[in-house]
Formats: sequence, C-alpha cells, structure tokens
Amino acid sequence: MRCTREQREDDRLKHCWAQVRVVDGEDILPRPHPLPHFVVENGLLYCVAKRRGEEKRLLVVPRAKTETILELAHSHPMAGHLAAANTTQRIRDRFHWPGLEAEVKRFCQACPTCQATSPRTPPTSPLIPLPIIEVPFERIGMDIVGPLPKSARGHEHILVIVDYATRYPEAVPLRKATTKSIAQELFLLASRVGLPSEILTDQGTPFMSRLMADLCRLLRVKQLRTTVYHPQTDGLVERFNQTLKQMLRRVAAEDKRDWDLMIPYVLFGIREVPLASTGFTPFELLFGRQPRGLLDVAREAGEQQPAPHRTIVEHVWHMREQIDQVMPLVREHLTRAQQAQQRHYNRAAQPREFQPGDRVMVLVPSSACKFLASWKGPYSVVERVGPVTYRLRQPGRRQTEQLYHINLLKKWVGTRDQVAALSLTEPVVVDVDPHLSAAQKTELQHLVSQFQDVFSSQPGQTNVLQHDIRTPPGVVVRQRPYRVPEARRQAIEEEVQLLLFSRPPDRPDQEGAAGESMLDTIGRSRQRSRPHLSFALRTSAAPSCCRRMPPTQDWEQSCPKSRKARSIRSSISAGSCPRPRGTTPSWRRRPWPSSGQSWSCGTTFWDASSPW
Repeated sequence: MRCTREQREDDRLKHCWAQVRVVDGEDILPRPHPLPHFVVENGLLYCVAKRRGEEKRLLVVPRAKTETILELAHSHPMAGHLAAANTTQRIRDRFHWPGLEAEVKRFCQACPTCQATSPRTPPTSPLIPLPIIEVPFERIGMDIVGPLPKSARGHEHILVIVDYATRYPEAVPLRKATTKSIAQELFLLASRVGLPSEILTDQGTPFMSRLMADLCRLLRVKQLRTTVYHPQTDGLVERFNQTLKQMLRRVAAEDKRDWDLMIPYVLFGIREVPLASTGFTPFELLFGRQPRGLLDVAREAGEQQPAPHRTIVEHVWHMREQIDQVMPLVREHLTRAQQAQQRHYNRAAQPREFQPGDRVMVLVPSSACKFLASWKGPYSVVERVGPVTYRLRQPGRRQTEQLYHINLLKKWVGTRDQVAALSLTEPVVVDVDPHLSAAQKTELQHLVSQFQDVFSSQPGQTNVLQHDIRTPPGVVVRQRPYRVPEARRQAIEEEVQLLLFSRPPDRPDQEGAAGESMLDTIGRSRQRSRPHLSFALRTSAAPSCCRRMPPTQDWEQSCPKSRKARSIRSSISAGSCPRPRGTTPSWRRRPWPSSGQSWSCGTTFWDASSPW
C-alpha cells in the first residue's frame, strides 16, 4: 500500500509532518527522541511508538486509506468482526493516524453485520401497569396452549381464559385450535358469567380471523391485541399457562394420554388458593364465598358437626356484604402488587423514544439455527402509536406496516459510508445528547467545526492565567509511587508518553517531588468567590449549550503551572518522573484553577464540576 502522495496531501497529517525528527536515518532534531515520534523513510511517514514493551515503526495512514484498513481489520472473514477494543489493538500494532480509536469505534458501531447479529439488547423501557379492572369478566384474556401430546380423546390444545378482575381461570381442551371451536367455548362461558366487554389476545391466527372479528363486532366486544413478539402485554394469561402446564405435567405423570381429564381437578386447586396480587381466592372474588373442598370435608368429619343453615335471602345478603368488603381490599392489594412489580422492573429500565423517520432494527424470535441473525432491518418509524409502541414501515414483507414494542427496537447506526463522510467534517469526537432536535444538533455540529481548537482532543493549554501551588513552610514530604498492576502498566506508559510527546515536561531540578494526593493534603486551598451558577446563567451571554468536560481532559486542556509549582508537582511513571507544565485533575484544587479559568475567559462554558 504505497501512500506517499496521500500522506503529503492529507490535511489531517500536517501536524505529524511538522514533528518529524528523523529523515532517512539523519536526525533533524537532537537526541534523545521521545516516544512516540515521527520519522520519514523512503518518502513514507512513520510513527515510532512502544507497543507491548517493544519499539515499533507504525505506518501513518492517510484518510483515503483508513476505510481499507478498517475493512481488513474488522469486516473481513479473517478478522471475525471483533469488538472495537480488539480491532483497535490489531490496528495499533501496525498503523497509526490521528483519531484512530474514535474512528474504529464509529466504524464498529456502524457495521451492519455486527448490528444484525449482536447478542446485546438495548435497556428495557420503564414498565407501564395495566389499568385495574373491578367488574368481573369485564375484560378477559385468552390464549391457546399447544400443540400438546394427543390425548386418548384426541385433544391437542387448551383454550385458556382468565378474568382480569377476579383472576378466575378457565381451561378447555380442544381437538383443533380453530376460530369456530373458540367461539363455541366463548358462548358456553357467556352462558355462565355473561358476555365480556373486552378480550385481550395475542396475534395468533384463530384470534385474527375474519370470523372472530365479525363475532366481536356483532356482540359489541372490543378486541385488544398484544404487539408482535411481545407476549408480556398479556402477562396474566402467559403466567397462568406456565402454572397450568406444570401442574398437568405432575398430575398426569402416570398416564400422559389422560391429561385432558385432569384439567378440572387442576382448575379447582388453582381457584381455591389465595393469590398474592389480590389477597383472596379467585372463587371467593367471583362467588362471594369459599369453595367447599376436600380439606373442608376432612374438617367436618373430624368435628362431626353439621354445617350452619342459612336461608337463601340470608345467603344473598351475606354474599353482597362480602363483595362490598372484599373489592376495596382487592384494589389495594393489586395497586401494591403493581407498584412493587414496577419498582423491581424499572431498576434496570431506561426511558427511550424514537422519532418518525428514524431507522431502527427489530428483534425477532431466533430460529433453530443459532448462527442466523436475530435482528432484522433497518426499518423506518412511521409514527408513535402509544407510550411504548411504534408503527414501522417494512417494505418487501407481507405486512408493509406493523406495530412493535420499544423493547424489540434499537436505533440503527449509519452505514460506513455515512460515517466516513462525517469524519471529513468532524474529525473531533463529540457526543451530542440524543434528546436535542435536528436543528439543535446541526447548530452544535457547526459550533464544534468552527471552534475545533476548543473541542479538540489534542493537548492544549490556556494562556489566560497560571496555576500556583502554595504549601506551608517547613513541611517535609516523603512519598513513594503507587504500584501499577502489570496488566495496566503498558497502557499507562503509552498514555504518559503520548502526553509527554504532545507537551514536553520540565527537567527535574531537584530530587524530591510530591504527587497529587499529597498536595491535596498539605496544600493550602484558595477559595475563589464567584456568583451562584443560576445567577451566571441569567447574566451570561445567553448560552445555548453547555459542554461537559470530563476530568481526564483537564491534563490536556489545562491551566499552565508556575515554575515554582512545577518544581513541586510531578507525575511518576515507570522509569521516569516527568513534571507536567499543566494542572492535573484534583477535586480540591479544581474549583479555582479549572473553573477559575472558565470564569476569567467567559461564563458560556462550564466543566464537570457544575451540576449539569
């Protein structure tokens, strides 16, 4: 890959050419040469740096060739689509260019193959509880369990119906899960408890048929459907399905072909047990009394006392009193249960939202082959239907538009070509908050482009003021360097060498020097009076944005230290004790050198010490 001309014409490499120290073996600048440094051999620009304890010559790649390097290091079958950290390490052993790590990160994030096959899922959206239903059988949930092993009577499916008010379950064995058989069982249920007002189902074929839609329209029943691949909306029925199958598996262990005969026994056991969500049994909430079961028979046999006699009128009045007393308690129990579930669920949840026109990926159920992609797309967002549901446009599919829950969606990162085009105008990595509008994002991009020296990740230093360290006279400081883990020693040393190369330190003029934490202990802090932040916001030049400056950039974008302070402060690394010319991150001294710089230069920007 001969790229001499591209290296010369690349504006991004101008500062690299300006810092060349050796040309074809001849020293331009006096030795010793710090690491890293730039050399020229046979017209090619190289960066000499230390990699894993070994000094290597790294070919400096111009902008026109970075796409090829990234493709070979990440997208090629021999590269294996590794993560950004591994891809960066693979490239750093052979090549170098400004902003390498940031460009590799953007490239890996925008890789279509990685986005389609990534096992990671975005954080779930906060839970939205369903409304509490207080009228029995006003809303019911339905689902089909099966196919199951065929019973001796030819049943392969189970129609499950659960009342949302009382949690009263019904389960009916079916030979075939057809709309006609489901409609017949619904009429049988309605003959006992009445017609429901709402029916919540998934998008199964029997529930989506024209016959079911016509039946619900004639009976004035509202059909509610869950979004595709998100059965959690009908979680009450889904949880009951698990309980029903588990109990049938146990009671029908001796003869697996008689599982359909055991359904009534299992239902009775479920109906007479108090639920944690309501505090009462489903049977009691529906009929206003406790069912007489086997335990009651055993107790009566032991007591040998007849059951108390009540007339029909007394029984009706007693049942009404029970229902009037029970329903407020049920409402309170359900509210507490929903709040507890919401707190538990929302611990790891994060609010997310998409705008119409955004491109997203959809998580679909994985197939039998684990090597197939589970993310499909990208698709365009048409509209936001509910708080957590979106309508997507899916060209080329049977249904061109479909509703999806937000937990099945993740934002599509632009293609590699788009990322490369962005890097031409924005070589500096700046994260823009996603909640900003398109106009605000464009304004920020222009601002960053206009003031690249301020937002740059390259080392810089202010010329407005100097930082001085004042220590009490007569204080003797003895301090040893911290131990550095061997696994991190190489990375720390490379970072220190990069910073020293960007801004050479002072030569030590005395043997002793104090570290950052020790200066925090013995140093005399200088409190700088300044107005409250809210006052500054009102009186400043109407700032429209606020830059969050991380503490790790204080060394680079720092306030220069006076010569006295430089003689005191040092940064000890493996085999060297350089004295930086700028301040370092310290929360005790930070309010006046770092923020003081901001207040002296203007109140439009604040660093991370401000409560943003």
